[in-house]
Amino acid sequence: MESDSNFDPYYQWLGIPPSERPINHYRLLGVELFEDNGDVIAHAADRQMSHLKSFSAGPHASDSQQLLNKLAKARLCLLKAEATTAYAQQLHATLAPPPQEPLIPPVFSVPSVTP
Repeated sequence: MESDSNFDPYYQWLGIPPSERPINHYRLLGVELFEDNGDVIAHAADRQMSHLKSFSAGPHASDSQQLLNKLAKARLCLLKAEATTAYAQQLHATLAPPPQEPLIPPVFSVPSVTP
């Protein structure tokens, strides 16, 4: 992206604030997490790409092109069944809370009593 430190194309153009990063493909396209309807995904990608193309001749043309490339990759990934399955598994792993150590109860020794 260009060096303008005040410009954030994800936030200013797509409404994705820094608190929602790293950005997954679903968020980039503006659809629900794990959306599986191909028409919804394709239309969302077309909508986002059309919006970004409107900035292709402006002062942030290179930002626009980089985001268009990312959108194209996201679209391809989410519209190919094999790629979507692998991506969803990877995303589930990153979104899942880290496994916790199993709690091991303390072992108490009981004094033996001899009659």
